[in-house]
Amino acid sequence: MKIESNWRITFDPGGTPLVLLAYGDEIEGEPRYPLGRGLEVVALVDAAAPFLRPTGNSAINLKLDIYKPAASDAAARAEVLDSLIAVNLLGRKPLKIEVLGITDRYWLFANCYIPTYEPGRSPEGPPNIHLKSYSLTCTGFSRVGP
Repeated sequence: MKIESNWRITFDPGGTPLVLLAYGDEIEGEPRYPLGRGLEVVALVDAAAPFLRPTGNSAINLKLDIYKPAASDAAARAEVLDSLIAVNLLGRKPLKIEVLGITDRYWLFANCYIPTYEPGRSPEGPPNIHLKSYSLTCTGFSRVGP
């Protein structure tokens, strides 16, 4: 279900900031932040169950589906292709997350990478809408502020 975003998510906030998601953008549902924690499963000889060894590593895999308007159908198609070039040039950078109405703090991933990006034309709505679908893998999560 499409909703209006109450989030601002900025890639590389301290360098050349790229706002992936802005307040008011139309998105496919609320962002979810699935946490994957490192775990080694060690088979033990003659044991009823394996030993679980946490590795201490964790990563969050975030997926964002963002609908963006363009001036025309042709401009939307050009943005699909041009955005591939822009995202392909991005390396590993911090990712800043802000929530509308909270001004005394924000959340920050120390390292974030975009392993998969799927831009395309939106199958719904007017012909000048394109879809930007980001899959991000992020680590080193913290809160900045009280």
